[in-house]
Amino acid sequence: MIRLLFYYFVFLIEFLANSQNLVPNSSFENYSICPNSGNENIESSLNWYNPTAYSPDYYNSCATDIVYGQSVPNNGFGYQPAKSGVAYAGLITMIETDGREYIQTTLTDSLTAGVTYTVKFYVSAADSSPYAANNIGAYFSNNPVSSGDSWYLPFTPQIKNDSSANPLDDRYGWTEVSGSFIAQGGEKFITIGNFNNDLNTDTTFHSDGSTWLSFSYHYIDDVSVTDSTLSLYEEFNQSQISVYPNPSYGNIHIKSTEVIEELQVYSSLGQLVLSQSPKTKDFKVDLSSFEDGMYYITLQFNESTITKKIIINR
Repeated sequence: MIRLLFYYFVFLIEFLANSQNLVPNSSFENYSICPNSGNENIESSLNWYNPTAYSPDYYNSCATDIVYGQSVPNNGFGYQPAKSGVAYAGLITMIETDGREYIQTTLTDSLTAGVTYTVKFYVSAADSSPYAANNIGAYFSNNPVSSGDSWYLPFTPQIKNDSSANPLDDRYGWTEVSGSFIAQGGEKFITIGNFNNDLNTDTTFHSDGSTWLSFSYHYIDDVSVTDSTLSLYEEFNQSQISVYPNPSYGNIHIKSTEVIEELQVYSSLGQLVLSQSPKTKDFKVDLSSFEDGMYYITLQFNESTITKKIIINR
């Protein structure tokens, strides 16, 4: 009976996670081709593709050429760890004569008319780029958008970054671009990039950027589109408990707003592999002796229980 309840709870967690984010391969971890040669574009990352004649890039730590290639964190445009995992996308967000690059994917389900959706993704300006375009946004459409040239796409994105309040010029960390909108119904495709022409693009200049580049280049990671009513569960969950780093080598730090009475760790097969009674809000768990793979940490509070999925990957 306990095993059956565990599997039901795991299924519920997976269902909520999958039903929340409608973006497949949202952090670009899964790929068909590792970008070893240094010229693989975004279509090497599963589910993502290039809608114009330009060539947005794909970066993954599996690549061996860390100097001129497309590895993570070192690559031809600079040094940048992923926001999460070991991969991200890269695209030109401004170049003279209105040139642009975009990335696009098909959502796992069409948006519902009248429902409010929350959209988030993270950007980081490349070290070598002397400019940072601050107008990156996300456009949702019922059909895929495409262009046979490399100019900016003349669409009005539903999600627009506030360039005055949220400049996208951080080259050391990741800046969140987010917003909400009410769906018209039937939107199935998301396209990310700068939809402003040069004249209407707000830019930040870095004097210590590359002297041979004359464009703005950004990395993109962790794209999410969620039904706002469902994301309330996620926000509550995240406000209650933090489990990090994830993935990790096995040393897990757990912090909570409430005292955690009991902790159980289950393998992906539902086997109980660890049980503790921490009776505190802030502690560490050593799972370094466990094999690499996926585990579930169940945390019992006074009146509630939360389960987190963790990955051990050395």
